[in-house]
Amino acid sequence: MSRLAKLLTELLPITINEAINPIITNIATDSRQITPGGLFICINGYTVDGHDYIDQAINNGAVAILADRSLPDSRVPVITVPDTKRLAGQVADRFYDQPSQKNARLRRDGDERKNDDDEIGLRSLSINRCESRHDQYGRCTNR
Repeated sequence: MSRLAKLLTELLPITINEAINPIITNIATDSRQITPGGLFICINGYTVDGHDYIDQAINNGAVAILADRSLPDSRVPVITVPDTKRLAGQVADRFYDQPSQKNARLRRDGDERKNDDDEIGLRSLSINRCESRHDQYGRCTNR
């Protein structure tokens, strides 16, 4: 949980009034995933515009909206930004306590340090490896 102002003040040049500074309990770009206390981030996608689902997000419990256009008739605070797609990842990073800044888990293996995830990834690559023949969809055709 975090206050709206705490999530956004370092990312945006704005000041949020304490009267409209709700506690954010979850964030989502899909209105169906919003629960009470949520921040709904409107993404204008290829086939769907998140702005069309603001009412559904509010009905599901959204207490604030991050949008790329003005919404004067909204029942909850709306923060308008130029690019919600770019900002969504930064807001999520702050909301989830900046996991992108955490150190990778390392273990000592002889004289080298290896990331466990890298080792697992390499193992799966060697299992699923194929030679260089692929069809038009990128599927391996050597079988």
